[in-house]
Amino acid sequence: MALTLLLPACSKSPSAQSIVMQTSLPAVPTAVAVSQYGAGCRSANYPDEVGPPSYNVAALGKPGVPGLTSDQLAMIRRIERYVHSRSLRFAFVLTEWGPHTFIVFDPGAAGPCTPGARVLNLRGKQLYEPQIDPYTTVPDTPTMPEIPKPWFSVAPGDFYQAPAPTVWTIPVSVSRHGVGCKSTVYPYSVGPPSFSEADIGKPGVPHLSKDQLALVAQAQVRRADAGGKYVHPKTVRFAFLPGFVAFDANLGPCPPSGAGYWLLNSNSSAPLLSRAYYAPSINPYAVESPIMPQRRATP
Repeated sequence: MALTLLLPACSKSPSAQSIVMQTSLPAVPTAVAVSQYGAGCRSANYPDEVGPPSYNVAALGKPGVPGLTSDQLAMIRRIERYVHSRSLRFAFVLTEWGPHTFIVFDPGAAGPCTPGARVLNLRGKQLYEPQIDPYTTVPDTPTMPEIPKPWFSVAPGDFYQAPAPTVWTIPVSVSRHGVGCKSTVYPYSVGPPSFSEADIGKPGVPHLSKDQLALVAQAQVRRADAGGKYVHPKTVRFAFLPGFVAFDANLGPCPPSGAGYWLLNSNSSAPLLSRAYYAPSINPYAVESPIMPQRRATP
């Protein structure tokens, strides 16, 4: 059965607008067990891939189930006060709030690979459609009414109540040549500074080793404005997070709208950096290893 919200008598029940969105899709393989308690989805858009796993909230604390922060656990408990469902699930996917966003949804009888379920812990009308695309949420159609979410009123200051800000990052000069970022996740602190390749050797710019200098000098990226050829960009920047990272900051040191940059370097202390990216607009303190295929992240 589809999820039913249990609301106080003064509130309108959204039973007329089911949380589970019924959609006609071609037959594709669906749920795939990725651990004892996790289920990933083969989808209509990506039938040969298994998307990021989701977990039933009843499995919290069991082996192989990701641990949640105190805020995330509190959000689930508040939702459970109103949503009495054995199919409530959580996952970490790409949203307008950034990569690896914690989401809670109820697929109902459709199971973990539902055609569509409302995201319950984010303000606004967001849908998660793992049977179509398990890697990201999408905005619901404007004509669909927003379901009541009384659990937000329990803790007005909760992080998930706030909509995505209009300005994602603020560049802050931390030295003559270094620029740090105030970010979505850390809006009250300035992240580690990054420096332009053009400023290497200038006062206040960190000294680079021979290998680091060679990596920056030899960096190549494929550019559409160069006819699809690989060229050395003039926008290469580097930072220490504390590990050394180099990236093509073609949107500036603090990119807008949660964008990120694929890393140009790879070393033994940070494996798989060829698949990692740096998103200072979200978290300027660390690189991210995407759970979605590389082609789906911001170039």
